[in-house]
Amino acid sequence: MIAAKRDFLKAVTPVLLLLLLIAGCDSSECEQSGLPMVQFNFYDMDKNDLTPTSDAPLTVTAGGTDSVLINLSTSNYFRVPLNYTNDSTVFYLYFQSSADPGTDAPADTIILYYENKPFFISMECGTAVFQDLESVKYTTNQFDSIAIIDRNVTKDETSHIHIFVNQ
Repeated sequence: MIAAKRDFLKAVTPVLLLLLLIAGCDSSECEQSGLPMVQFNFYDMDKNDLTPTSDAPLTVTAGGTDSVLINLSTSNYFRVPLNYTNDSTVFYLYFQSSADPGTDAPADTIILYYENKPFFISMECGTAVFQDLESVKYTTNQFDSIAIIDRNVTKDETSHIHIFVNQ
């Protein structure tokens, strides 16, 4: 009888350990550790209120690459990641010309400067890198001005940058 109990425990112990290991992993923490994105919102400079506006297709690329990050037909905002290996990221924004559809108006350049802040999530998930926006430089081909609204770039889906567009 004792031998039967011992054999039963030998057979059941690995299964119980595996179940405990699986139950101990919480993937919901890791899902929260995704890539933080900075959100840009467009506003019409001619209106007194901050009504979002968009009237031209937009393509966004990052400096140093030829990859398209965003390609939108119309939108009031866009979200893109910042380069967590540097303290700045360059974006090029290409609006399709409303006067000559099929051609691009002169591109605008936005350079964001920020401080990277590593954030420990857990042993299983590791760390994420959030950013604190410090300043912005930009060209004014299609823009009137740009303002930093929320300096803390985390996983929250909030507006960080307002772009005031000349209509």
